[in-house]
Parts: sequence; C-alpha cells; structure tokens
Amino acid sequence: MGLFDDKSGLLTRKLYANAAYINKLFPCKGVYDAQRGCMDDLTSLGQEGLVARVNALRFAAVDFHKEIPGAEESVRRISRSLQMPECSNRYPEVSAIASILEKVDGSGMEANLQKFLPILRGITANIVHRQINVLCVEDDAVARQIIELRLSASNLSIYMASKLTDAEQILKEHDISLVLLDLGLPDGDGRDLLLRLRENPATTAIPVIVLSSKQGHQAQMECLALGANNFIPKPIDPVTISMLVTTELERSSEIMRRSLLDKLTGIPNRTAFCSALLRASQLAFRSGQPLSVALFDIDHFKTVNDLYGHAMGDEVLCRVASVVSRSLRDSDMLARWGGEEFAVFFPDTTPANAHIVLEKALTAFRTKQFVTKEGAIFQVSFSAGVALVNPSLPIDQSMAEADAYLYKAKAAGRGQVLGEGDKEAAFKTTILVVEDDNFITSMLQYCLEQHDFKVLYAKDAKHALEVASKNQISLITLDVNLPGEISGLELLQSFRKIKSLYHVPIVMLTSDDKQEDILRSFQLGADDYIKKPFLSRELVARIDRFLKKQ
Repeated sequence: MGLFDDKSGLLTRKLYANAAYINKLFPCKGVYDAQRGCMDDLTSLGQEGLVARVNALRFAAVDFHKEIPGAEESVRRISRSLQMPECSNRYPEVSAIASILEKVDGSGMEANLQKFLPILRGITANIVHRQINVLCVEDDAVARQIIELRLSASNLSIYMASKLTDAEQILKEHDISLVLLDLGLPDGDGRDLLLRLRENPATTAIPVIVLSSKQGHQAQMECLALGANNFIPKPIDPVTISMLVTTELERSSEIMRRSLLDKLTGIPNRTAFCSALLRASQLAFRSGQPLSVALFDIDHFKTVNDLYGHAMGDEVLCRVASVVSRSLRDSDMLARWGGEEFAVFFPDTTPANAHIVLEKALTAFRTKQFVTKEGAIFQVSFSAGVALVNPSLPIDQSMAEADAYLYKAKAAGRGQVLGEGDKEAAFKTTILVVEDDNFITSMLQYCLEQHDFKVLYAKDAKHALEVASKNQISLITLDVNLPGEISGLELLQSFRKIKSLYHVPIVMLTSDDKQEDILRSFQLGADDYIKKPFLSRELVARIDRFLKKQ
C-alpha cells in the first residue's frame, strides 16, 4: 500500500508503518510514539485529543445533570468535535456515539449520556499513552499534593521542585514536556525562569502554565507576554488544571508533528529525515549492517508546472510519494527533500538492493497517467542517485554522493537510477555546440571535455538539426549569428518544435548586445543568454545549473 489511496487521496496504513521506524530513530517528545502505534498523531485529533474531549464531555454531562445553563450546548459542541474526520476514521464507534449525542433532544440526553459515557471511557481507557514528563515548580506542599493526585496517570512522570535552582537542574537532566510554574518561590520570581525558558532554544517550545495567587491583571498580562501558555489563579481547581494540562500537551504535540511533516505530501520533511538518518547511521555503525541513502528528482518538473499549472504539479508530487512508498519496506524512510526532490534511506540494505527497489518504483511511476482538466494526458519519470552511508563520516557527505549520482542520472538522459558500480560511460552528458567561429568552437571543446562532457558540433542550422535528430542531447549552446539562410533565432524556434528537444536547455551565445535579440531569444524559448567573450568557468557553471534543474 502507498502513503495515499489513489482514489480517495487519504493517508493509508503504509504511512503509519513507515513512521514506526521513525519512532525508533527519532523520539522527539512523543511526536513519533512507538507506544501509541505508528504516527497516530499525523491527524490533528490524536489519541490524547480524544481523551481530552471525552473527559470534557464527562464534565459537561455532570453540569447537564445539575441543570447548569449552557451545559446542553456544551455537550452538543463536544460531541460534534468527536465526529471530525480525523477521529471518525480511527474511532468510528466514538463518532457514531457522538452523532447520537449531538442530535438527541434535551429530554433524551440524560439517558443517552448515562448509556454511552461508560462506553467512551472504556475506549479511552484502552489507549496506551506516550510517556510524559511534567515539571511542577511549586513551594506550597498542599498545592503540590493536589497537582500530583490530579495528574496521577501511568504515562505521567511528575517532577517536583520547590525552588528555581531545583527546577533548572531538573530541566537539564530530563526531557520535560510541560511546566507548571508558581510565581512566588523562596529563591526568586517564577517569571525569571519563564523568561529563561523562552530564551533557550532547547526549552522555548515547552508549554508553561503559570499558577499564581497574585491578584489583578498585571501579573497575568506580563506572564502571557513573556510566553506563558496559560495562567491559573490560586486556589487551584483540580478539574481545571487537569483539563489545561491535557489540552496544552495535545497542542504541543500537534505543533511538533506539523513541524516535521511536509504539508503537501504528508510525509516527513527534510528536518525529520536528517535527524532520523543520523540515528539510523548510529545504529548501522553499532550493528555493522549496511545503510543506503538515495535522492530522486522528478524529471522536467518545471515543464509540468509551466504547461499544466501548479495544482497539477502538486498532484504529481503527491503521486510520486505514494508510488515510491508502495515499493518500500516498513523500515525504510521516505521524505520530501525540497521542491521536486525526495530522499529515502534503506536500513540493512546495500546500494545495489536499494537500486533495485527504486528501479521498480520508477517503472511503476512511469505507468501512471495524469489527466488535466482540459483532458490532456501526460506521464512523468524521475531520476535517482544511490549511495552507501559511511557511519564514520558526516551524513552530509553521503547525501552529497547520492546527489552526485542523481546529477549524473539526469545528465545521462534522466528516467534512471545510478550509483556506484554503474558504467561510467552512462554518465557522459552530450552537449551540442552550434557555432561557426572555429576559435570559440575549440575553446568550448577543450573547456567542456575537461569537465567530462561529450561534445557534438554543428556550424549551421541544417547540420545542427541533423545532429540533434540522431543523438540524445542534454544541452545546446547556440550562436545567434549563424551563416546560411536560417539564423540562430530561427533555429531556436525550430528546436522548440521538436518533441525530443522541448525540455533541453538552450544557452544563446552572441557577440552583439542587442536588447531586441535578448528579448526575442527568451520569447522563443531560450533558457539563458551569454555575451562573447565569456569566461569558460562561467559557462560551465551555468551548464551545471541547468542540467541539475532538469
């Protein structure tokens, strides 16, 4: 199965399984939680959110029984939130019960709450929660006892500190998920600790709930301005503190989740991939097992956007994520590297075996047809580079090696997977030089061949069209002023009418500086324009840039 169902576009179980490995490698504050299963928090309503809403429903039911005004509306709102797609997809039984509670009339609500609340509590009781560390900075022993009793749960570890110095030591030694902070402490003001938490990049995202007996709005406004997530006046209401802790933990988990996922495709982003790859590399080093990494890039993606629009381009990106995922094991990790480029790593896999997996994915992707609103049909391929990760070297070096093979795959004609051991001859990039100046031709030949390019020549338009028809061309340099009946601009126009040359970058060369020629060149499909004389390294740099973009 892939990340997305081709018909519905919904996430499939494959992404959950994919995240199981991320969870082992990348345990950042429970975003990928092994205990909770494989990426349950990919949805905006995770298991913790479900628990919070069921608890809120219980309290609303108590108020309804006491005939407190507004309680009935509260029950209906909470019931409606339990029917959101993220919840109904994973917990259809909860959604069904919530639908009944939302629609039942007032006279039947009491009976239905009594009937269904035990069922909802039974469902949430079976949820295995992630382990959470909460720091309570409070010097009042009674308040500490209330908090500890109210927050008592198998998945919560509560660390108590009665002084600021103790709190800061706990923060250094433990991965804290939330802080309950009193302002009046024996060795200082809690607001100073709040400020330090927000100044430190390692703790700036930790939710902080301030507990204070200070009267008036000044303390509350100051704490919120300094970055507190909430402010609770003393004496502490146990029900309120419990609900706020649950809500803030859920919100923090969702923010962290969103920061690690690509918004378009739903797969992990570059940040998540790099962290997971580092941990995978460490595991490979300890176990002695091979670890392979690959970068792949959708061919001619810019043309897809230009011809069919960015919405169609987005569909191509989502589809390639789905198709490639179908070929991966649960332990492999796929991520969006950036733009139209993706990254994969393969634990306990040699580059040769990773090569085979990507070839199968490429074959499958080539068969997919895309249909525009206007009825146009097109197909897309991708190019990939595969490398072996050396755990003793920086991860960047392995990614650079994979990127180098990706570049060679594109230069060799695209639509292929290359890595160490593939024939070097396949890496030759063919450049067609259309130029009647012998000196310029000789200079280009020497310069380009020094950079391992294969160079073909043509001195006029007729010869150029003949050479282009018989060879697979990766890039063309074209003189504006050609001898004969067909000018360089007219030849450019002819090149763009040939299907096999439509995507090929064309760099115009000229000794003139006529603005109308420059403008006309770009109108006819030129990709760049260089005035003679030029530095060879400048030309090579531009050629490298264009070949890598294709």
